[in-house]
Amino acid sequence: EIEKREAALQKVLEEQKKLADAPRVIREKEAALAELESQSEPGSEKDKAKLDKQRAGARKALEKTKEDFEKKNERMGERIAKARETLEHAQAAPERAQREYKERVERAELQLKLAKATRDYNLGTSLKNYIDPRVYKAWGDYVGFDWKRLYTKQLQRKFAWANQSRLRWNAPNGDYATEAAEEDTDLDEEASVDETI
Repeated sequence: EIEKREAALQKVLEEQKKLADAPRVIREKEAALAELESQSEPGSEKDKAKLDKQRAGARKALEKTKEDFEKKNERMGERIAKARETLEHAQAAPERAQREYKERVERAELQLKLAKATRDYNLGTSLKNYIDPRVYKAWGDYVGFDWKRLYTKQLQRKFAWANQSRLRWNAPNGDYATEAAEEDTDLDEEASVDETI
């Protein structure tokens, strides 16, 4: 890939050298036009028309050559810049690929480490079966965190009733307290049910 880009750059630079030869061609055409214009006017109408036609053709060729030179000169700078940019990009590609490979390996290692560390328990099961969602809601309200982000969509639907909870989190000791005594008794009943299981 790098060799191809280097060859493309060399080709553009060679074209630039050829383009540097264009002013010589323009001077030659100017000289040819000057020679045609310096010729004396022929006597016959036919020869005069022929000379006028040659002069007009030489002027037109000179103008076209100048226009072509200007256009090619403008594009040449852009082509060289683009060729150099693609060469630099190709040269940096192996380094970039190596860096991305290392990042992927590190990410995979971290995922493996996490999988090994958490293979004995399932957080989803804990959220679903053991932890009262009202506790998470109370804590989330206290710290300004949307408690639903802890749960999957399915569990959010299952625990929609927790939105009605009026539990509050007590900051000093980290416990939660209720505003209504009835919710407190509900929690006590659930706790006793959990203890019996």
